Amino acid sequence: MTTPMLVSRDQVVGEARSWLDVRWKHQGRSRSGIDCIGLVVMTMKALDIPVQDLAGYRRSPNPEVFMSGIRSQLDWAEKPLPGGVAIFRQALQPCHVGIFAGTEENLTLIHGYAPYGAVKEEPFTNQWPGLLVETRQFKELVDG
Repeated sequence: MTTPMLVSRDQVVGEARSWLDVRWKHQGRSRSGIDCIGLVVMTMKALDIPVQDLAGYRRSPNPEVFMSGIRSQLDWAEKPLPGGVAIFRQALQPCHVGIFAGTEENLTLIHGYAPYGAVKEEPFTNQWPGLLVETRQFKELVDG
């Protein structure tokens, strides 16, 4: 049995930032196009974190399947911190994710977002705090 590789918050943020300005593409998993969950999946893969990727989901995924898939692979986090994963609702259901960056006092959000047409980093302000459903983190995450 192999020991899982441990990763730092800085490594998670660095990998997520490497995807900035990659165009948004539903179910995308490459530098030619990526969606919000694809950013999380590809960040995990780049950091050698085991990940089970689900294909064939709709633009408005089934909320139970969406949450179950995320919860089974990411640990619950008490609060948003850089390197953590944010789960957001749009309309009434959870269906969007992003990766926190910045600092604890000045959080930003890195996410592939269809209305922006690409992966962007923006302040965790305006509508985002009110849409936050849950905060998770990679099981392999260590502080430092």
